[in-house]
This record gives sequence, C-alpha cells and structure tokens, in this order.
Amino acid sequence: MKSGQAHYAAGSGTVEFVFAMNKWVRIRLPSGDSVQRQVGNPRELAVILRQLGLTEAESSEAAQAAWEERPASAGLPEARARQSLRSAAGVPSWVLVLILAAFVVIALYALAR
Repeated sequence: MKSGQAHYAAGSGTVEFVFAMNKWVRIRLPSGDSVQRQVGNPRELAVILRQLGLTEAESSEAAQAAWEERPASAGLPEARARQSLRSAAGVPSWVLVLILAAFVVIALYALAR
C-alpha cells in the first residue's frame, strides 16, 4: 500500500507531496511554503507546480513522479453527513447483495447442522 507521500528533488530543493482523500494534495516547497488543492490528474498538478515557480520540465516530471506514488484511495470521495452507508462505501449494490446472500447461506447451513 502506498503511503500518500511523495518527494521530488527540484533544483531549489525537495518538493513534498501529501495526498489525501477526495483528490486533495498538499504541496510543500523547499522554502517552507505550502499549498493545498484538489487535483484530478497529473496535468493539473503540473500546472500548480508551474504556478509555484518550478520550471516547465521540473513541473511535468515532478507531477508525473508524484502521481505514480499517489495511493488509489486519494481519488475516493469522503463520506458526507446523512449519506447512506452503501453510497459512502463506494461499493456497487450488487456486491453488497452478494455478500449478504453469502452470509444468509452460511447462517442457514450452520442452523441446519
């Protein structure tokens, strides 16, 4: 499992990326400044890095390297208040029905023995 953190050695120092759920990323620059944004793909991440002062080549390379280290869970949405458990889990309904059916079959088998 990936940690959610990535580092890139830029010309001015190490840029740190911390990925979180709901597409959030915190970027910490070598100067100590940091910025938090939601990003949906490496291209958007590269644009932010370019705005923060990295060269175009560094931005593209850093964004791609960081994106490859991004955990899969970073793209999952956060659960919201009053959201059903099923929709918060992000699991299709048919999978939940299949799991429930398996438990029922196991329970019936256990009771019959």
